[in-house]
Amino acid sequence: MFLHESEMHITSFESLKCSGDWAYAKAAVMDAQDAATKETYLFQRTGVNWVLKAPETVCGSVTGDGARPVDTEVPADLWSQACTSI
Repeated sequence: MFLHESEMHITSFESLKCSGDWAYAKAAVMDAQDAATKETYLFQRTGVNWVLKAPETVCGSVTGDGARPVDTEVPADLWSQACTSI
């Protein structure tokens, strides 16, 4: 829905990794003026739906040492990809 509302569409997926109820995707996106860009998306499954999550909200309190924070909601095997590039 957020892509449709912004008149953008995914042209390809560079990667998609799932872990439990979480998924992290890197995609090539094109806007209505045919401008291409790369986007990342973090989703959490809630029931039968996949909900887009803001990394700033679910990645936890990132510290300067790069360690995975104790207050993160993101699984350990997705955390470095999904949370260190924000």
